Amino acid sequence: MDSAPHVVADLAAGYQHYEAGRLDEAETLLRMVLFEVPNNIDAIHLLGLVARARNDFEIAVDLIRRADGMAPNTVRLRCSLAETLIGAGLFHEGADVFRATLTLDPFLAVAWFGLGRVLAILGQPDAAIDALHRAIDLDPTLTPVRLALVSAGDTDQIEPLMRTLDQEDLREDMRIATQFALATALDATGRYDEAFAQARDANQGRQRALVSAGHGFDAEELRTFVDNRISACSADFFSGMVGAGSTSDKPVFVVGMPRSGATLVEQILASHSGIVGLGESNRIGDLVSRLAQSARSEQYDDWDPDGVTSLAEDYIARLPDHNGAVRRVVDKTPDNLWHLAAIARLFPNARVIVCRRDPRDTCLSCLFQNSELPMPYSNDLVHCAQRVREVDRMLDHWRSVLPISMLDVHYEALVSDPEAEVRRLIAFVGLEWEPACLKFQRSGGAVTSASVWQVRRPLYTNSIGRWLHYERHIGPLLDIFGRD
Repeated sequence: MDSAPHVVADLAAGYQHYEAGRLDEAETLLRMVLFEVPNNIDAIHLLGLVARARNDFEIAVDLIRRADGMAPNTVRLRCSLAETLIGAGLFHEGADVFRATLTLDPFLAVAWFGLGRVLAILGQPDAAIDALHRAIDLDPTLTPVRLALVSAGDTDQIEPLMRTLDQEDLREDMRIATQFALATALDATGRYDEAFAQARDANQGRQRALVSAGHGFDAEELRTFVDNRISACSADFFSGMVGAGSTSDKPVFVVGMPRSGATLVEQILASHSGIVGLGESNRIGDLVSRLAQSARSEQYDDWDPDGVTSLAEDYIARLPDHNGAVRRVVDKTPDNLWHLAAIARLFPNARVIVCRRDPRDTCLSCLFQNSELPMPYSNDLVHCAQRVREVDRMLDHWRSVLPISMLDVHYEALVSDPEAEVRRLIAFVGLEWEPACLKFQRSGGAVTSASVWQVRRPLYTNSIGRWLHYERHIGPLLDIFGRD
């Protein structure tokens, strides 16, 4: 019955919908297949991929694990399961599944690639690089492997990637990713004019795609948003918000512009025996959405105090505890800066660390970064500068009105005088000093951000004043922030 023509057709159409991002249509067809053929492995697997595309990782893992169990030792399903486990944050289990897959087929380049990526996340850079080299040796056409090697600091990939750009049938998304990687590699070798040209072309391509999808950057919209938030959240407003939320002092939020040092700060903190890092997440955004929907209002004073307390306590209960050993938990989602008023109500004893960096270096770093998330402002230096200014305006307001503890950490000071700054960080979160915090790069904590390779290295200062290498190319940015 699996081979019935309409079942085969529905499976094919479901896959086409999934590939095109039409997830609801894909799910409808796949459930029709499973209604007729409940154990159709391909439908179960594809339904898991649909759930993964929606970030419903718990459902995705269950479905793909079920498909894998029905056809054990199928390398396609094994790799899919490993990728899904990694997406769910189960990094060690994902690595183990990749290793098991490679015992079945030690010549499977995509499995070596997947293993390399997850080992990098887990802070095993040498083993990760070895796995990536195995992948590219087995299949030199795997451009994503070369992109990962560039991120790891391998500048030998420049010429192969240049040849990749010459391919007439190269997909636009792969062209953009290759240009970003070349910009990084050329920058590392001091070929700054070529690096900027690649970064410029990559960002122009990314900007066209985002605008076409309706995700362009609107500076006036952001300015109005900040104006309204400042107007609504005065000091008097916060003085009237008492008696709700969790009294826990576990939460620590690291906020600021992307590429300003949030991952570094989290890794330093997480190297302390009493601190765990969550990485980036949408947990706070989800809480805010639930409270706003419940109250049918985005105004914090309309939220039911009991509802605020209940959700805050539930959030705390779900944080890592390790039998009471965890005393602080770090959420380093930079854009939580927009939610600091809500955080102050949910967690009045929370601490907030604001990452600061020379805005010229921040904007340039954003321009060179191939972000997996839509960041429309990052594709244009002027747009990025406009966002920096609105972020600063928002943070300056929060500092003047928020009734929670805030600490500014300047990237330049942190990398120039690490011991003093790290001691200041640990003191701010209220814990005793541990020397291990100065050896954060040896921490085994998972890192999934764009800084996955950088934070595994000792602190270095050559990223300070990086903009000077590009002074001739960034006039509009310097007109905003100056040259001194």
